[in-house]
Amino acid sequence: MSKHTPTPWKIENRSSADLSGQKHTNYQVNQDDGTAIALLGENKKANARLIAAAPELLDICKSQLEELKAIPDPYQWIRRHIRELEQIIAKAKGEGTA
Repeated sequence: MSKHTPTPWKIENRSSADLSGQKHTNYQVNQDDGTAIALLGENKKANARLIAAAPELLDICKSQLEELKAIPDPYQWIRRHIRELEQIIAKAKGEGTA
């Protein structure tokens, strides 16, 4: 699996007008150099924010997983969090999915 596009990712508002002159706002997630990663339609700013935060969320999950694994003889709740973090990290990396 290839690595994701380097961070940071930023959101840009992209306004346009249709043929009738009605204004629309789209949201584009860009790399630092302005290269587009994703374009989301109107009213999708929450999704754009989540996409832009995804690489940092993955990094935090990986870091927390390593810290939890380092605890000797972890309690049941810690083992549950370890499994959950392993699953979500695998999903983000495209491992174990069809």
